[in-house]
Amino acid sequence: MKIKLIDPALKDSHMRHTGKEVRSLWFPRLSLPLVAALTPARHEVTITDETVEALDMNEPVDLVGIGAMSTYIPRAYEIADAYRSKGVPVVMGGIHSSFMPEEALQHADAVVVGEAENVWKKVIGDAEKGRMNGIYKSEKPADMGRIPMPRLDLLKRDRYMTANSLQTTRGCPFSCDFCSVTEFFGNTYRFRPVEDVVAEVRELKERFQARFVAFVDDNIVGNRKYARELFTALIPLHIKWGSQGSLTMAGDVELLKLAQKSGCVSMFVGIESLSDETLKAANKKMNKVSEYEESIRKIHDHGIMINAGFIFGFDTDDEGVFERTVRFVEKNRITLPTYHILTPLPGTRLFHKLQDQGRIFDYNWGKYNSGNAVFYPKLMTPETLQEGYFWAFHETYKFSSIARRVLHPQPRLLPRIALNYGYRRIVERSPDGKIPRFSKIFNRIPEIIPSREKITAALDHTAKGAVETSAKIMDFLRIRIRKIGSEPVFQLDLQGVLDRVSARKLWSKSRQAVRQGAKIVIINFQEVRAITPSAFKILLFKKRMIKRYKERIKFINIDPRYAETIRGITGFQIYHGKETH
Repeated sequence: MKIKLIDPALKDSHMRHTGKEVRSLWFPRLSLPLVAALTPARHEVTITDETVEALDMNEPVDLVGIGAMSTYIPRAYEIADAYRSKGVPVVMGGIHSSFMPEEALQHADAVVVGEAENVWKKVIGDAEKGRMNGIYKSEKPADMGRIPMPRLDLLKRDRYMTANSLQTTRGCPFSCDFCSVTEFFGNTYRFRPVEDVVAEVRELKERFQARFVAFVDDNIVGNRKYARELFTALIPLHIKWGSQGSLTMAGDVELLKLAQKSGCVSMFVGIESLSDETLKAANKKMNKVSEYEESIRKIHDHGIMINAGFIFGFDTDDEGVFERTVRFVEKNRITLPTYHILTPLPGTRLFHKLQDQGRIFDYNWGKYNSGNAVFYPKLMTPETLQEGYFWAFHETYKFSSIARRVLHPQPRLLPRIALNYGYRRIVERSPDGKIPRFSKIFNRIPEIIPSREKITAALDHTAKGAVETSAKIMDFLRIRIRKIGSEPVFQLDLQGVLDRVSARKLWSKSRQAVRQGAKIVIINFQEVRAITPSAFKILLFKKRMIKRYKERIKFINIDPRYAETIRGITGFQIYHGKETH
């Protein structure tokens, strides 16, 4: 048979790439070259990657195979329907088809569910007999010791940054709610024999003169023992390579040294969020926000460029997340940052959760590319999420931001500049976006204010009346902010000691929030350990402020003993419970 394998391209998307951008930034997906390698030699196989070449549907063919992720599926269905209208049988596979096989079967004669190694020969045998049997499900994980070398020779090799791709591991030891990797590969993390990987790299060097290799693993450092063995074996090959791994690699100095010696020059790292609360909720507990800066520094110190991924739209993300993330990226000189809108990919726990909650409003799979808001976030509107995403990209790839991130004394300055310039071209085609209205409130209000007064007498929330103490109770006031509901109502959560200086700053920040659009500012005293007498006077007797803002600034969780006093003097509303509206 003449078998054509097709990798569809994005159509009508701000995330599509020109041929020049692919040559500057990307490497081919490995799934179809691997399927070609699994095909018996008696058949003639070709591969068309629509991203780098046009698809000729008039070319005679006996069987078409299409592999696609969710965002490519509309184009994949379009191609499949066109071939079937000509009487050509079509097989579909990949992550989306594996999770939505009944949907895919409406456009295909056969659907491969799961890893192809265990079922492809059966598919080919049935196609030869002219009787395709619908869904072909791989019932067990593929044997990593029997994976053939992908048919990279079938690609238009000169049209990619590098066409020298290979895989060393499958799966991931972690299980993030938004990721489809673990759901697709099963709760397993498997790796190929190191000697097989080394042999394949040697073949790439000898056959294609490969100097740079892309390992397309989801987490190449998921098993540190295996990673150390692999990196050690790569050292004598004198190649440069890049891959994807977790930030946990920074905790193993030996591993970093071996990665550097083996030729690692770049690593995609999923940082995702700057909030521990968010990471915990998304089941990405291996990331620790307090360790980010040190981990990034360690990776940089070993000459490894970081392509860091960040996700916007988690349930704990407020409107300040975009600006906070961009400033973090600039401060830590991340070489190639990429931003993503949280996307409920079919098959993931996130998809089922949001679907059950009725929060997904768009099932156009073409938008499931991490660049479109397709669900209702909790703390902002979908429109705000979309605009903030665009703003973050444009802000990051301004020349001034590129200079701050890239112009520093580390290796590979020219590649860093070239990568950023290439990504800037992509970003320039997307809408400008805008910073969310309340970004300044979220990013200017929070503060930790050291106490200036010696706390010898204070109104103590845990004792009766004023107390005398010779030691400081807590020597700071922490102000945290969050939005309550969909209206512009903001709550300032206080923790620690409220003294004269911090009371003045608290007033200032409350007024600032009101001026920047807050309808109501709620000041929560629940975790205030003590209030000094001078701070209490400032809160109660700033009459001009009280008169102007009493309808828009509210106190909650103040000790009941003080509530009547405050209400009588200021007219402020006092809430004793958790209810804030």
